[in-house]
Amino acid sequence: MDDVATFDLYSCFPIAVSNICDGLGLGPDDPRGLTVTGGLPFFGGAGNNYSMHAIAETVQRCRANPGSYGFVGANGGTLSKYSAGVYCTTPIGWRPDRSATLQAEIDAWPAPEPARYADGWATIETYTVRHDRDGRRTGIVVGRLEADGRRFLAKAAEGDEEILQLLGDGAPIGARVYVRSFGAGTGSPPPKHAWTRGSRLGPPRCATTTSTYWCTATGTSWR
Repeated sequence: MDDVATFDLYSCFPIAVSNICDGLGLGPDDPRGLTVTGGLPFFGGAGNNYSMHAIAETVQRCRANPGSYGFVGANGGTLSKYSAGVYCTTPIGWRPDRSATLQAEIDAWPAPEPARYADGWATIETYTVRHDRDGRRTGIVVGRLEADGRRFLAKAAEGDEEILQLLGDGAPIGARVYVRSFGAGTGSPPPKHAWTRGSRLGPPRCATTTSTYWCTATGTSWR
């Protein structure tokens, strides 16, 4: 990466930049900068085509400094489809990519088993809070069961302000919660889960208990 003169990293959200910086070993204060356009939030995503504008500007800079290299990274999906291009004025032979081989290697990595039915003590791995235009908030967490390491997905119950406060203003990653499955059989839709906020509450008495410490969630199968 020392040979690269310019970078433009797709910047729809901060994680889209920091994730690639971590992978490439770039510091956020790299003197070469991380964008040639000013970044997507400021330049805009004209025609849903932001990275093409980054490529155009990178080409202009390469032409102004023949022999230099410019890197453009473009994100798709949920950081699941990444495109990377290195541009230069010096012609080189075409080299086919190894995407299929690399993807097969990644698919072979060990991954937590999804919990269709999640019951027991668990730990919050990550979370987010969705803010609707009408002011409503929805808390979403991803957790791991302590007993066997399986992963589950949970959606906070509407009106559960204490959970939303924890997710919005607290430090929930690593927090211990109790999860129970309920409300569905073996068919569709998937089972639902409920979890309490902290270990001080202990396991819930039943899945229909109304409490500010509860949230409900729809289970899913994913890696």
